[in-house]
Amino acid sequence: MTSLLDTKKYTYKEFKDLYFKRWKVETFYNRFKNIIGVENFSGTSNQFIQQEFNCALYISNMQIILTQEVQEEVEEKYKKRVYEYKVNSSLSLGFLRERLLQLFSKKADAKKQLEELKELFIMNVIPIRSGRNNKRKADKYRQRTRPKQFKNRRIIL
Repeated sequence: MTSLLDTKKYTYKEFKDLYFKRWKVETFYNRFKNIIGVENFSGTSNQFIQQEFNCALYISNMQIILTQEVQEEVEEKYKKRVYEYKVNSSLSLGFLRERLLQLFSKKADAKKQLEELKELFIMNVIPIRSGRNNKRKADKYRQRTRPKQFKNRRIIL
């Protein structure tokens, strides 16, 4: 909502641009809550909840850092295709979860593990299709009941 109602001074296009600048923040919160599952705690004590939250935040930050490191390589590798490409965040999170304990194990070579992760990130990309527009169906979800919540949905290390 806004109180900037003068449509000649504040055009729709300006608000649209502002909204899309916020889009990365919105999708981060969605990913953090729904994909990483930060709200689904497996313990009940304050200390346990704090540890799980910090672990989820750590994994999320590690994924973002690794993704940013390989994004240039992705752009270089896929530059001759029709669309631009980016690392698939859902798959990269899964790859990171599978190898997280190995990364910190004394037996494993951490540099080798990180290089393997980066290669997996580069191989699993998705196209960026800007300007897509899907017509919204206003009453699509009006009759629907609340979705069931499953307690075993979150992946625990």
